[in-house]
Amino acid sequence: MPKLEPYILFTVADTTYGVLSDHIQQMEMIEQITRVPNVPAFVDGIVYLRGKVLPVVNLRVRFGLERIPYDLHARLIVVQMGERLVGMIRRGSSSVWTVSRSNPRRPLCRRQATALWRE
Repeated sequence: MPKLEPYILFTVADTTYGVLSDHIQQMEMIEQITRVPNVPAFVDGIVYLRGKVLPVVNLRVRFGLERIPYDLHARLIVVQMGERLVGMIRRGSSSVWTVSRSNPRRPLCRRQATALWRE
């Protein structure tokens, strides 16, 4: 039986991306981002979240797209990258899909993925 892994899917400019759920620490509404000088254009600044200071990456800008203002649908996805935590800005909804390592292009249906995610 192939190993199934849950991914969090989200959309940036009509393209869907996925992050292995084991790497996601949390998702938060965006409150206050503090601007920092001399950082790459795709770094919107830093946030203080649960006792940690995290850089915030604007995925639209990182992918070479136009910067758009945050709205009520914008969320901060906190991702663990090795020893580092990074916040990524995404807009719109996200979903959970369970994907087989042997066939990553063919996820299970959403209901199966959600049920597996809750176990």
